Amino acid sequence: MRVFSKKKLTFINPKTKEQASVKPFTFSNLPDWASLDPLFGWAKEEGSLEVFGEDKPSVRSDKKGQNKKAEAAAKLEQEITEPKADGEQ
Repeated sequence: MRVFSKKKLTFINPKTKEQASVKPFTFSNLPDWASLDPLFGWAKEEGSLEVFGEDKPSVRSDKKGQNKKAEAAAKLEQEITEPKADGEQ
C-alpha cells in the first residue's frame, strides 16, 4: 500500500517478525501486513501516517457532496409527487 509518513516508523509483521520502515516526509510502499501492526493504526489516528486510496473526505468536499445529494433527492421527490402536465411523459 502507498503511504506518506511524517515520522520515521517501523512496522513489524506479527507472524514472521519481518520489519518494514518508512522515512519522515516521504512516500513509501508498505506490504499489506503492515496494517496488522498496532503502530499502523496509532500513526494513522494521530496523523503521522496517511494511506492513499482510502476515503478521507475533506470537510469542504463532503459538504458539497451532501448538498448535491440533498438537491438530487429533493428534485426526484418533486418529480415523483407532482402530477405531470398533459402531454408530458
